[in-house]
Amino acid sequence: MRFTDLPHEIRLLVADHLLQWPDHKAFRQCDSVNYTLLSNRLSVRKQFGLVEQPVFQRAIDSYMLSFFSGSGLFYSLRTGASSETLLSRPSDFCTLESKESEMWLSFVHQNDCLEHIRRMFSQEADFYNVPDRDAIRTLFASMEQYRKIISTKHFQYIRKYHRKPECYQLMRDTGRRHTFFSDPASDDADLNRKFSGYGCMLRGAAYRFILQDRYSLVIALTELEWDGEHHAAAMLRVQLRARELLADLDAMHDFWVNIKKKSS
Repeated sequence: MRFTDLPHEIRLLVADHLLQWPDHKAFRQCDSVNYTLLSNRLSVRKQFGLVEQPVFQRAIDSYMLSFFSGSGLFYSLRTGASSETLLSRPSDFCTLESKESEMWLSFVHQNDCLEHIRRMFSQEADFYNVPDRDAIRTLFASMEQYRKIISTKHFQYIRKYHRKPECYQLMRDTGRRHTFFSDPASDDADLNRKFSGYGCMLRGAAYRFILQDRYSLVIALTELEWDGEHHAAAMLRVQLRARELLADLDAMHDFWVNIKKKSS
């Protein structure tokens, strides 16, 4: 029997046993019959419904925003990943006249993005931009010289306004999230067996980007007047970048923790 002669029931049965999105997508696109049968089908939406869960949706949103803006943590990881680690560009999301078709294409696009993120989080992932220890020490030493300046500004601000400056709080929050990528003991032992320190390429690549991003924020905080009106716009930009970095860190951390739970 030729493939084109397969009854619909057999095709649907095969599709139900394809548990990986790339395999399922390739099978759906192999001919017009499969495409019609499997597009916007309820069973397919249930089978690959992780993208509709909030924790994975946040990671996908961060990835998509980073991808199309050409900046941010996920963009840095993608551009530093080897060609074997990544798939081709996610399928484009386009607006159609049918709301139902538009929602389906959005579902496909989100699953493409989720598969990209999965591959970056796999043990086999390879990255070109993992830092060496000497580079890390040099960057840390450079940051250390600005710490006293920032601390002085922090206490001056508190004495003047009787509250903590938002920019300082954001920097402390990003620092706490940063420990997940720098301290093997910062999370439970089960996670760190496969995701610890420089033993994991993803963690090292992420650590480098975060450290460099925090370094640029530290320099900005030392150069700007925290309560000066003529620096208000610049301070807002620093706070916005710190919030974006914090959102990326939260999305990445939550994705890792929850994807491990799903696979265990």
